[in-house]
Amino acid sequence: MKRMTGSLAAVAIIFAASTATSMASTDTVPLLPSESIEAQNKIAPPPALGTPKFHEEMSTVLWLQETRTPEQVLFVETPLNFNRFVPIVGDEILTIDAPALRGLLDTAINEVRDDYDAVKAIYDYPRPFEISSAVEAVGA
Repeated sequence: MKRMTGSLAAVAIIFAASTATSMASTDTVPLLPSESIEAQNKIAPPPALGTPKFHEEMSTVLWLQETRTPEQVLFVETPLNFNRFVPIVGDEILTIDAPALRGLLDTAINEVRDDYDAVKAIYDYPRPFEISSAVEAVGA
């Protein structure tokens, strides 16, 4: 259950790329101060099970399942790390200082992942494939 949404991953990439000019060690100092974003205040709770909004969202999940491509499945199954984003951002990002940027990006991803997991724990909402046998999990 350690997956990150595309928007959270994009935030991590943008943050890492914008910080790449100051490649100081981030081993002891977090890139984002604790509770600086407060994601739980920005993300609405999911719809209650069985409500019309819930059924609308499940319909979307099933539609996405029917229309996803093998390339999209491969992308989801690829570990979330620096190398996953090079094809999206472009090879130019490697000219900055690849080892330092890779470390910075991995740190940013881990920090965002920690916040993401905390928000997931607040709602404790079952995954679509746990609710319906019609949903086939990818990358779970």
